[in-house]
Amino acid sequence: MNLRTLLLAVTALTGVGQAAYAAEPGAFAKEHYTTPLADVCPNPFIIQKDWLARAEHGGLYQMIGAGGEMSSGKYQGPLGSTGIDLVLLEGGGGVGLGDGETAYSALYMGNSKAGVTPHLGFRELDNAFIFSKQFPVVGVVSPPRQIANLPVLGQGHLSRGLQDH
Repeated sequence: MNLRTLLLAVTALTGVGQAAYAAEPGAFAKEHYTTPLADVCPNPFIIQKDWLARAEHGGLYQMIGAGGEMSSGKYQGPLGSTGIDLVLLEGGGGVGLGDGETAYSALYMGNSKAGVTPHLGFRELDNAFIFSKQFPVVGVVSPPRQIANLPVLGQGHLSRGLQDH
């Protein structure tokens, strides 16, 4: 028995690989993101990224999965089976944001290229301090720990349940 035949036999017996090939696009997100959000979140929920797709944005894309739709400057689709859609707006001048716009300014003045005002912004921590007087924000999460980027909320998007930690 050669190595290829052995690997195929092990794969068939254990089911390894079947889920990867049989799963429909977005199946992981539908299975893992199930909290009903339609009554408590805007639909669609819009996140403004600070730059083009990068590794630290992976978790955002995973919330939609492969079942989303890519168009110029955004990726959108159902946020798992939560009942709302998620829109990820690209950052970076010339692609996702207009000249002089940042993920912070978009929270207050909107994204001129997309024609919407995002609910959450993904931006590096140092600019949270630099622009804190002009565009005050609250950090809500910092993924992953070794990268100094974090999603932030503008003051107009704070809910009563959000607390400072």
